[in-house]
Amino acid sequence: MFEGYRMIDLSPELIPGEEDRRLEIRQYIFELDNTYMTDIDIMSHIGVHIEAPSHYKKGLKDVSQLPVEDFLGDAISLNVESVGKGQPITPEDVSRISETGGVRPRDILFLHSPFEGDDVPFISRALAEWMAELPVKMLGIDMTVGLEEKDQMFTHDFLLRKDIAIIERVANLKDVPERFVFIGLPLRIRGIDSSPIRAIALVKEG
Repeated sequence: MFEGYRMIDLSPELIPGEEDRRLEIRQYIFELDNTYMTDIDIMSHIGVHIEAPSHYKKGLKDVSQLPVEDFLGDAISLNVESVGKGQPITPEDVSRISETGGVRPRDILFLHSPFEGDDVPFISRALAEWMAELPVKMLGIDMTVGLEEKDQMFTHDFLLRKDIAIIERVANLKDVPERFVFIGLPLRIRGIDSSPIRAIALVKEG
């Protein structure tokens, strides 16, 4: 389908009843044609999900109001292990770590590390402001990078106020090269602040 590219799935499989956030399914037979259908009771922030501006402040854009082209494009993934355990990630760190010329305007920026729990590095106020000014198209993180310092909301404030969506709980970032093409389309439901997505990396062969 995408000649010259291979796909890497960046979405973990979600198992109803076993997630840390609500996900329940109820299957039934649709009487009209005797086929199977399923009710899905789900939190908007489960699995890999895109957070829209309305997640941060009422009156900002919801998921359905963001342009579809914002959810795919050139992406860069950076391993911030060298920043250190529990340390803030700065714009200088991001430029230093990149081996492909750094983050470009309208890149989708992904950050990951090998750390867990209290050891995860986090996005500094300076980096949040820098991403908003560049601007990046979206920011993505897995569970090994914090969006901001404890009790702060700098990343949400700088990015979501400028309609720059945030992707959380991305999987398998260690398996992608620094540069790839990202696709992650949310449900187009009016009024929702966030939506689960199927996140895909297209990696150029050779």
